[in-house]
Amino acid sequence: QPYFMFYVLQATKAVNDIQLGLKLIDKWKPAVDSSTGTLKENWQDVTSTGYGGDYSHAWAGAPLAYLSQNVLGIVPTNKPGQYSANLFHHNSINWAKGKIPTHSKTTIDLSWKKSSNEYVYTYTIPAGISVEVVPPGDCGACSLTVNNKKQNRDEPIQLGSGKHTIRLSIQKSRPDNEK
Repeated sequence: QPYFMFYVLQATKAVNDIQLGLKLIDKWKPAVDSSTGTLKENWQDVTSTGYGGDYSHAWAGAPLAYLSQNVLGIVPTNKPGQYSANLFHHNSINWAKGKIPTHSKTTIDLSWKKSSNEYVYTYTIPAGISVEVVPPGDCGACSLTVNNKKQNRDEPIQLGSGKHTIRLSIQKSRPDNEK
C-alpha cells in the first residue's frame, strides 16, 4: 500500500539503489492516469474487505518527495527559506526538471541535463530563498563553474535569489594503455 511504500522508497535510498526506487514508483502510474487527479489511499479501487479508500491521501505522495530528493537533489533544511541541494551524476537518467514549493508560496525551479561529460544544472530561486549546493564528493577530476565562474568543488556553493547555471564537467579517465 502507498503508506508503507514511503518507507520502502527511503530504504532504496539508504542502500544507494535509486534505480530500484524509480522502478517502484511505477506502482503509482495508474493513480496518475486516473481521472481524479488526486492521490488515492490504496492501489486497488476496492480492497478485499470492500473498502474503497479516500482520494486525497498525503501518504500516496511519497514519490514526489523521493523524486525531489533523489533525482532533482533538493531538500528543505530546518531553517525557513533555506534549502540544500546535491549535485548528482546519475548514470541512467539524462535529465530532470521540477518545481519545489517553498514556505512563501513561491517555487524553486530546478532542472539538470547531462551530456557525454558534463551536467548542467539550472536553478531559478525566488526572493527570500537560498540554496546551499553540495558538489559530489566522488567525481574525481571534475571541474565546477557557477554562472561561468570557476568554483572550488570541495566546498558548498551558496545561491541567493535569481537564475544560476552550474556546470559540472567530469573528466573521463583514459585506459592505462592510452596514458
